[in-house]
Amino acid sequence: MFTCSGHTALSLGQIQPLMKTYPYKASAVEHLTDARYFAAEQARWLGFSAPLPQDEQSSSVYARLREMMSWIEGPEAVLELPQPLTAEQAEQVVLASGLYNLQWPVSKEAFEPPSLPPNVAWWPFFELQTFNAETFREQLEAYSAFAKYLVVRYSGPKEDVVLSSLAEALQNLPVILELDWTTKLLEEVLNHWNLAGLQFRGSEEESPGVKSFEELDALLDMLKREE
Repeated sequence: MFTCSGHTALSLGQIQPLMKTYPYKASAVEHLTDARYFAAEQARWLGFSAPLPQDEQSSSVYARLREMMSWIEGPEAVLELPQPLTAEQAEQVVLASGLYNLQWPVSKEAFEPPSLPPNVAWWPFFELQTFNAETFREQLEAYSAFAKYLVVRYSGPKEDVVLSSLAEALQNLPVILELDWTTKLLEEVLNHWNLAGLQFRGSEEESPGVKSFEELDALLDMLKREE
């Protein structure tokens, strides 16, 4: 047991799993190789890196994304954008891409709900190396009222006490979590954490169209065993 921000925190073993299976999102998909791999491995969502509509070559990127999705069956597409969009930009992105799930990093300014076109779902993205469990929890709760999912990428220290504090901050919220996955860490999360889903990333191409998925295979096989 340990304490955090004046409250008694839960140990990893005390956080009871409420779901036995975890859907997962593949992030930063840029190549058909990745898209086909993750679709075959039953990803629930494919996250595609996408530019802002005013950026050079944005039209060709959106056209390529539409073409990739035409080759894929099963996963739902999410556009991963580099910064928050204005209402006009969001409309342009949806019209150009034909996709309705928009993810972008949370703003460092005061929180304001985004203005989105009809039927568009917002996926705020939190990337952190340090956190305060209580204030981070409050931030997530504020965003969750307007978001479909909260995507959290944590790349800080992995001591048990830190991970327990993170698990406490995330539980019972619609969080899709990405860590620097190892099989041991993934097993701990599968057994004891309460999340909406997990996030993984593909590896770099070794040469055009050639990639190794050995490390991902071991992790995704664990998800299949959970089923």
